[in-house]
Amino acid sequence: MSISNTVAPHIPFLRRFARALAGTQARGDSYVVATLETILAEPGCLDAELNPKVALYKLFLREWCSVPANSHVDFAIVGDEASAVRNLAAISVKPRIAFLLYAVESFTPKEVAQTLECSEQEALELIDRSGVEISAPKSARAY
Repeated sequence: MSISNTVAPHIPFLRRFARALAGTQARGDSYVVATLETILAEPGCLDAELNPKVALYKLFLREWCSVPANSHVDFAIVGDEASAVRNLAAISVKPRIAFLLYAVESFTPKEVAQTLECSEQEALELIDRSGVEISAPKSARAY
């Protein structure tokens, strides 16, 4: 199967994930484009040992994490989705990524671990931490 046939079905979901992670569709799409450009430039960059969706998200997160500004929360909170964005912004970055993979993208804890390159136990701890952070009083949240 060609790379485009392998990746294409997952792009709409990756765009949704990227939007939730980046805070806007435009910012999220810029990282999706960068990920797709990486695939075009380096066809072997997707981890062949992983499920194609997991490999795609892992590559996307490599692109995302390569930008130091993405290591902290910085959402502009406006419009109809302000409440949802505010709730996501309450979660520090790595637990937020784990939460989005698990709760929004329906990744299993094992797939979250593969995507984040950590143990399954660490992935579960990140998912749990996201719940604690989102429910913590605003003054106690770690950004």
